[in-house]
Amino acid sequence: MWKAKTLSFSGRMTLAKSVLGNLPTFYFSLFATPIGVIEELEKIQRQFIWGGGAEKAKVHWVNWEKMTAPKEVGGAGLGSLRNLNLALLAKGWWKFKSRPQSFWAQIIIGIHNHTNRPWYCFSKHKVSGS
Repeated sequence: MWKAKTLSFSGRMTLAKSVLGNLPTFYFSLFATPIGVIEELEKIQRQFIWGGGAEKAKVHWVNWEKMTAPKEVGGAGLGSLRNLNLALLAKGWWKFKSRPQSFWAQIIIGIHNHTNRPWYCFSKHKVSGS
């Protein structure tokens, strides 16, 4: 893994946003991710950005909500992993509802066999740990 102390703060921000923020994208588009997993991923991001690690904690000079807020409203623009997860799930739901005859939708219906309740496969109740 990269050594946080060898990069500038801007370099760590760029790396955290481009790599650590995008690694779970495919998983986020398929499953409602448990809060504990999201918190752990954000903890890794925070430690990397502030230059700390498991052996040494660093002071966090800016509130995490400010770091994840969009740049347009004065934040750092990292983005919330929870919001990313919800947005990707909503996009999948929209694609499913807007094109029910698509190949993808037919596969979902076929796998889950919920032709009368196709939304059930997207239900939060089916996800363990959330």
